[in-house]
Amino acid sequence: METGDRGQIHDRDCAVSSAVGDSLQRRSAVMPIPARVHFCWIGPKLSWAYAFALLSAVAQAGMDEVVLHHTDELEEGAVLTALRGTDGLHLERIDARACLAEAGASLACRTRSSRFMRTW
Repeated sequence: METGDRGQIHDRDCAVSSAVGDSLQRRSAVMPIPARVHFCWIGPKLSWAYAFALLSAVAQAGMDEVVLHHTDELEEGAVLTALRGTDGLHLERIDARACLAEAGASLACRTRSSRFMRTW
């Protein structure tokens, strides 16, 4: 009887596992996870160490796209030249205050986020 119960549990688990697996496969076919990695940088001077991390991600991570979101105009120089010349690497300047305000509004904590932005 114990063996039969285990068999039934096992069969049921396999059926559940199969149903979940089918569901995940359908979902992934509809909404794939993009092969994109995001980096963020605050300030105008980008260090070579950080640039090497970006260049390594482009060369080794197997991603379609590497995006560097940066808050300030990046200083011209060898680092920026190297990044601009790299296929698959995109530089995107963002407005950090606008992002924080949008996040605060979405989370319904406008008072706290506006206090933070005034001090920033």
